[in-house]
Amino acid sequence: MRILVFGAGAIGSVLGGFLAKSGHEVTLLGRAWHLDVIRRHGLRISGLWGEHCVTNLVLATRPQDLAQGAAFDWVFVCVKAHQTAEAASALAALLGPRTLVCAFQNGLGNYETLTQAIAPERVALGRVIFGVEIAPGHVRVTVCADEVLIGAPDQRVGREPLAGLVSSLRESGIPARATTTILTALWAKVLYNCALNGLSTLLEVSYGTLLEHPQARP
Repeated sequence: MRILVFGAGAIGSVLGGFLAKSGHEVTLLGRAWHLDVIRRHGLRISGLWGEHCVTNLVLATRPQDLAQGAAFDWVFVCVKAHQTAEAASALAALLGPRTLVCAFQNGLGNYETLTQAIAPERVALGRVIFGVEIAPGHVRVTVCADEVLIGAPDQRVGREPLAGLVSSLRESGIPARATTTILTALWAKVLYNCALNGLSTLLEVSYGTLLEHPQARP
C-alpha cells in the first residue's frame, strides 16, 4: 500500500516506520527537526517491539511538497486535535479517487472536523493505546495497554479496506483488530486517560509503571 502519515510525530512515526519496514511505501509528513535526522540516519525505533532502523521512507515537511491527487491508499492523520481542521483542509486537495483516511488522534470531535472537508465514507478512526517517547530521528515504544482498534462510525467505510489495513498493521508487528464500535472505544480511552492522568501525577510515575499493575489496565 501507499500510505501518507500526516503529522509524523511519536505515534505517526511508529505506525509509518513499521509499515515501511514490512514493505509498504510510506511518506512521512512532519517537522524538519525530526525528519532531517531520519533523512541522514534513518528512523530508529526501539522499545517494546524491538530495535529497528527504517531507511525506505519518503519524507516531506510541507503539504505543498506532495503531489495533488497523489495515489495514496491511506492517509493517517496523526496531528494534535487543535490542528485537525487545518489538516483536513490540506488533505482535501491531496486525496486520490480511492484514498481513505484514518485518524489516529487523542480526544473527541476529530471525526466531525475531518468530515466537514472529507466525505464521511472515506474517513475511519483508530484508537491507539500504546505510548511512545520521541527524540530527533528516534521513537521508543514504552508501553502497550491494548491492540490498535480500527473502525468507522456507522460503518460507512467498507469492511474490505478496513480489514486490509488491520492485516497490514498486524503483519508489520503492530497488534491491531477491527471494531464496529470505534466511538465507544474512543470514549473509553478518554475516560481511561482521565483516570490514569490523575494517578500518574499524584503518584509521580509513568503510565508504563502504572500498567505493570493489572488493576490499572482497561
